[in-house]
Amino acid sequence: IAELSKIEKQEIPYPIYDFTASGLTHTWGMPWPEPNKFRVDSLIFSKNFGLISIDFASGSPIVDLQVRNELNEVLLEHKIEY
Repeated sequence: IAELSKIEKQEIPYPIYDFTASGLTHTWGMPWPEPNKFRVDSLIFSKNFGLISIDFASGSPIVDLQVRNELNEVLLEHKIEY
């Protein structure tokens, strides 16, 4: 499965992300409920891999988190700008 989670705490001056991508070789046969109140987008139940790229060209880094399938198609994308 793959997912992106985000939590914000008052005592931390920035959000904390958890990016999970796994299963390019296999996946679960059937989706099931997977509660996560911190999930940013949908939960992905298919073969996938994660790609993280950072663009420093703009002066402030932009982090691009992607989940892609076995055909290299984007299933989930989230950009974080600092």
